Amino acid sequence: MSLAASLARAELRLAAGGLSGARAFDALVAGLQARLGDDVAVHPLAAEVLAEVDLTGDLLDLAWERFFPEVFKSSRGQFFTPPALARLVVALAEIRPGDEVLDPTCGAGGLLRLAAASGARVRGVELDRGLAALASVQLRLAGAGSAVECGDWFATDRPPADVVIANPPFSVAVTAPSVLARYTLGAGRHRVASEELFVESLAAAVAPGGRAVVILPWSILHNARKRPVFELLERGFALAATVALPEGVFRPFGGAAGRAVVLVLHRRPCAEVVRRFAQVHDPGYDVRSVHLRPTSSGEIDRLIAGAGWAVPTSSRVRDAVAVGELARVVPPAAPGAAHAQVVDLADVDRQTGEATPRPATTAGRQALAAGQVWVSRMRPELGTVGYSVAFDEALAGSPEWIALEASASSGWLAAALRTPTWRASLPVTSGQTRPRTTPEAILESRVRTPGDLALRWTLVTGRLLRSRARLRRAMLQLQAAMDAYQAGEIEIDALEAALAAAEVEG
Repeated sequence: MSLAASLARAELRLAAGGLSGARAFDALVAGLQARLGDDVAVHPLAAEVLAEVDLTGDLLDLAWERFFPEVFKSSRGQFFTPPALARLVVALAEIRPGDEVLDPTCGAGGLLRLAAASGARVRGVELDRGLAALASVQLRLAGAGSAVECGDWFATDRPPADVVIANPPFSVAVTAPSVLARYTLGAGRHRVASEELFVESLAAAVAPGGRAVVILPWSILHNARKRPVFELLERGFALAATVALPEGVFRPFGGAAGRAVVLVLHRRPCAEVVRRFAQVHDPGYDVRSVHLRPTSSGEIDRLIAGAGWAVPTSSRVRDAVAVGELARVVPPAAPGAAHAQVVDLADVDRQTGEATPRPATTAGRQALAAGQVWVSRMRPELGTVGYSVAFDEALAGSPEWIALEASASSGWLAAALRTPTWRASLPVTSGQTRPRTTPEAILESRVRTPGDLALRWTLVTGRLLRSRARLRRAMLQLQAAMDAYQAGEIEIDALEAALAAAEVEG
């Protein structure tokens, strides 16, 4: 019987016996405590279920996710760290045997269990009594002791650790005046989001020269309103690596649809770091589904192995210049005709930038011109950057395009703005589920300049795009001839003539 089937059967048996929600959770934790030799009362049904399904390790995490969504999750900001992300966090922490590792919001203890397997001395803090008990059980089952404290991380000072790993609660309002009074971010405020207080508390949690690997909301890094929070982070830490996670990364683990990011931080004072960047599209499960549907992309394993990382240009080279020195933003203007060749976001190949205009109404669109570089203001991390030199007709496009004019080097600039390196350096100023950038952010971003090669690149790109456009027209004409032939509108001689014309183009 598969794990999923076993868990489903166990869930039904517990519910039929009157154990669901918090009662089932407490009963199963007590059963595990008894397995470790604790003198606790165990419900017979929980003992039977635990005998049939070995709820330890990752299986334990999956079981809590399945059985108890109403006990934890979004109402309390508790989203258990998916096993693949937990492995990534612990790997990025570069834990050495003997390091003291702290998880200030340890939940069920999954991160600490992995850290203990790396030879670390671990301790955790957890506000929820049931989760603190479960974390303690997890560590004891792994042979790592049970240094888990049930308490409020924000309310009490604790000694710092060599390494902090954490996936703190998101978007939980902290309102206790005695807690807010302890923090700069709480001054004069009646409520502060939990992740903001966590950022401020982090500097005191990590010993000087130590490091932290934490999962935080995307907005901490890219929302202008959160800038004071990020500035606090930068005062205490050097940002060594960023891993952008996909929208819905916690969806199968509680239903959250927002975006998150993994940050690798070195506590100041520290040696100079070169910041790395990576982006995860597939974390090993389908982020579009509320059910856990495993995939086999291997992205997380490649990052752990050291592959798939980029170094932002501004951190690596000295010959980078601001995009604003190379191009200007073209102010949006209404198209001059009611119909034109239209280029929307979906009409651009993200790998080559090739635009494929199509006849359409210009209503709600802006005027574009061949030779411009078009950068999508929506979801810029996807690399939707268009460029066309092959169309003489009037063009119109999505209002989401930010159009740039770059004179003779436009083809080179379009290619530079499609690179993962440039996207890593681009601030995204608003929106979690549909993040956007601004013309100002694009002009302030930086790219390397190859001198005279920029013009040569543009000329070669133009020739290639014109060739592809010519071949595409030939393909469309050939298909139109086939359509007409099948409809009985032309005979075989006309079909042969169309084929001969296509042979010349090819």
